[in-house]
Amino acid sequence: HYHLRNEACDVFRLTGKWLAETRST
Repeated sequence: HYHLRNEACDVFRLTGKWLAETRST
């Protein structure tokens, strides 16, 4: 469970970063 939770955190973090980059462009 911990592994899945950590993976989800990374996914959300990457998504947020991608969204920020897309908005900045």
